Amino acid sequence: MAFCINCGNKLGAVAAFCPQCGTPVNNNASQNTTQQNAAPPITQNQTAQNHSSQGMHESFSPKWGLGGKSFTFTDDSLIYGTETIPYTQLTTISILTPPTRLTNGVAQTKTKDGKVLTLAYENTQKDRFAAALSVVNEKIDEANDQKDYQFRFQSPTGTKIEVYEDYLMMYYVSASATKVFSNAVGGGATGKIVHFPDISDIQFMLCSLEST
Repeated sequence: MAFCINCGNKLGAVAAFCPQCGTPVNNNASQNTTQQNAAPPITQNQTAQNHSSQGMHESFSPKWGLGGKSFTFTDDSLIYGTETIPYTQLTTISILTPPTRLTNGVAQTKTKDGKVLTLAYENTQKDRFAAALSVVNEKIDEANDQKDYQFRFQSPTGTKIEVYEDYLMMYYVSASATKVFSNAVGGGATGKIVHFPDISDIQFMLCSLEST
């Protein structure tokens, strides 16, 4: 049994690409590993950290193919359906509403000419999407020379944290279906500045934001 070298997913005997993360499969016998010798699956955090060294190719699609086009994040561009759009032509991607078991998650970005791109992905992809989005948004900000934060963290529910020199900027997205429109109008998240001296329990703050 062969396994993906990027995410650890089991591969079919004639698979050309990993069905989980889209990584090309090397079918040489020397590259195939048995289940006994296979490395443990890579975690979402490890996947995000390794994108820069292994090359990024993360593909997503809406549930049952409804609600939008399939899309793929690469090292320097977004493949949206059949269209390839460089990150230099995109704004930061915002999650408008996280997915549920029955509904797609929805994120949006815009091109420099004002075209809105809706990125819909199903609930089973939410952790991988969040890990990829943290990397992609940094790439977009760097490509457009607008990265002024030191680190950015993205959760599957839409909450994200940007770390600056002496404060945090915390954003959260309401999961309520009635908030989808207001999330879209507001860019997908409500921001709150938290200065480091005011932080007593970051875990408590995150839980509060996630439940809002």
